[in-house]
Amino acid sequence: MKANTKSTRWNFVFLVALITVFFFGLVRLFMLRYEIGDVYPMYSSYRSDPLGSRALYGATESIGKISVRRNLRPLSLLGGGRGQTLVIFAANLSEDPKDTILAIEKFVADGGRLVITFFPFRDEPAYRFIPKEEEETKEKKGKEGDSANGKERKGEEEDGKGDDESDEPCRRMMVSIEKRWSFSFSFWPLPESKSGDYAPAFAMRDAARGELPSSLSWHTALFFDKLDSAWQTLYSRDGRAVIIERPWGRGTMALCSDSYFISNEAMRKERRPALLAWLIGSSTTVVFDETHFGIAEQPGIMTLVRKYRLHGLLAGLAVLVALFVWKNAFSLVPGRAAGEGEDANSARGKDAAAGLVNLLRRSIPTRRILSVCLEEWQRSFAYDPKSKGKQGAQIQAVIDRENALPPMQRDSVRAYKDICAILAERDWKRGQ
Repeated sequence: MKANTKSTRWNFVFLVALITVFFFGLVRLFMLRYEIGDVYPMYSSYRSDPLGSRALYGATESIGKISVRRNLRPLSLLGGGRGQTLVIFAANLSEDPKDTILAIEKFVADGGRLVITFFPFRDEPAYRFIPKEEEETKEKKGKEGDSANGKERKGEEEDGKGDDESDEPCRRMMVSIEKRWSFSFSFWPLPESKSGDYAPAFAMRDAARGELPSSLSWHTALFFDKLDSAWQTLYSRDGRAVIIERPWGRGTMALCSDSYFISNEAMRKERRPALLAWLIGSSTTVVFDETHFGIAEQPGIMTLVRKYRLHGLLAGLAVLVALFVWKNAFSLVPGRAAGEGEDANSARGKDAAAGLVNLLRRSIPTRRILSVCLEEWQRSFAYDPKSKGKQGAQIQAVIDRENALPPMQRDSVRAYKDICAILAERDWKRGQ
């Protein structure tokens, strides 16, 4: 049985070690994946592979005079932007919530700088969100050019009228930066290589800014069209604006149709420090937004743990839980193995009465046995001393007589019989 107990303990230790190694490997695997960053969207500042922008984040962070942070809260909570640059990489072309756009405009008007680079497209996407005004214009032109099918179109519009009305409240909450900031998105296909694949084009500097590179490799078909006079074109591809800038209140906005030049790959192959310095501007704080990638802070217990550094407390609780489970699963006192000899103090064929007699013999000397019996008998009359009557004195006289004899002449058995006779006489009188 000892061997079985020892084997069980070793099995438990092996199981705990196996579980520990498994969880350690699992955590390590996730850490490696998150260090590489390929679990994050392209151009995220958390991503360290060629498609991320972590190199730019780290380089900006290494500049002592500039503080860098990631924004994981909704953009509607931005607040004032004085002395700050907000960068939004790989933005999409869809409409945005009105409260978000208003917060960004307030941020810039307060003295902040906004930099938006858009996701690169090799060609015009098959579907993109078109502002409602532009959509209505296209529909109007289509009606005028297709008079033969006018009645049929009218019937289709009436069928879809209910859907448009139901979507109207949602669309009112969404706004297009094209209309608010006075420009539009357009597409000009990239040139094709000999293999039939797309080849990067080159964007040339338009503005007279000698500190900026004269040309940039450009990897998108997107460009900015119908620019308001407030916009200044800095780079263009084949005469089409790809990097533009304009003032807004006390701040400035800069839009770039490509995001390649801020990627980790470009940081290694085509560094453009002057262009990156121009993007950041004179701000002392740079905010890399991650919320448009769907990366947001979810308030919860673990958020509080990280914020207040309660990792030690959690580790202590885990240890307490493990000890509690261990205590209930295994006894700290070794159990007696079955089949072994019984306890050395026990004796075969002896009942509890024999054990009591043996205990009395070892605890009470022979010369005091009668006195102890008298004390116990008198203790039974503690609540009614009168019940003892004359018997108590008679018994005490027998004991005193016995104690007066020399030790060699004492006979405890004879004295015990005399006491029993006194008690029996009392019981006989009660029976009469």
